[in-house]
Amino acid sequence: MAIKVESFAIVLANVIVLVLGHGYMIDPPARNACWKEFGQCVPNYTPNELNCGGRPTQIANDGKCGVCGDRVGTKKHVYPGRYATGFITRTYRKGQEITAKIHITANHKGWFEFRVGDIGAPPITQPKLSYLLTNSLGKTRYPLRGSGNSYETIKLRLPAGLTCRHCVLQWWWKVGNSWGCDADGCGLGHGHQETFVNCADIQIAGDGGIQPPTQAPPPPPTQAPPPPPTQAPPPPPTLINTLCPNGGALQVAEKIALCNRNLKDNSTNMQTVQE
Repeated sequence: MAIKVESFAIVLANVIVLVLGHGYMIDPPARNACWKEFGQCVPNYTPNELNCGGRPTQIANDGKCGVCGDRVGTKKHVYPGRYATGFITRTYRKGQEITAKIHITANHKGWFEFRVGDIGAPPITQPKLSYLLTNSLGKTRYPLRGSGNSYETIKLRLPAGLTCRHCVLQWWWKVGNSWGCDADGCGLGHGHQETFVNCADIQIAGDGGIQPPTQAPPPPPTQAPPPPPTQAPPPPPTLINTLCPNGGALQVAEKIALCNRNLKDNSTNMQTVQE
């Protein structure tokens, strides 16, 4: 009996995992899933559950959702959140047609939309995601067909006028498996629906590629103050100053006599000092 109970628990756990599984963006790798491709990203072991906190929570928040799929009031996937490291997972060129890839782990119908914008100064906000992307036919919504686990690929055209060192590509999935009512009527897919949102950090290069950030010019070198003026040492005493001392209490006549006597003793060629 214990074995049967344990087996039932395992089956039930698998069913719960299947029901809770939904979907996430794998190309370009979203913030919640880039760890699967890049070791620099922080692991999120439930990357397919960024559904704004769930439908009841989203309804309680008047249908609002975090810009990258977090429940309103939390910012795990928005700067400075744990998974918003700013790591660039793909580099494209302006106007390029790219292929987005979504891993659906439980198909809830509905449709996808994709937006992109320059993040500027973090964090990313919904108004910054100003470009609603289209395909070659000009369509902006991509209905999810089929059922079960699948990989969905969607062709998107990047804006011709957008280049950025750090853009965010947003995947938006409004599911269609809940009953509701809105202005268009009542039925499955109407009214408030569960929503999944992912954000991927990308670059979009211009014709010259990604340019390095502009660096401010270096400050002018600091000049040391000029050294104080050096005073020349006094000249060494000359022979005339030594032999003819100036000062003291000697009278003028005595000084002259002493000077003449000293000069006579030291050099017979020097002339006698006159009064």
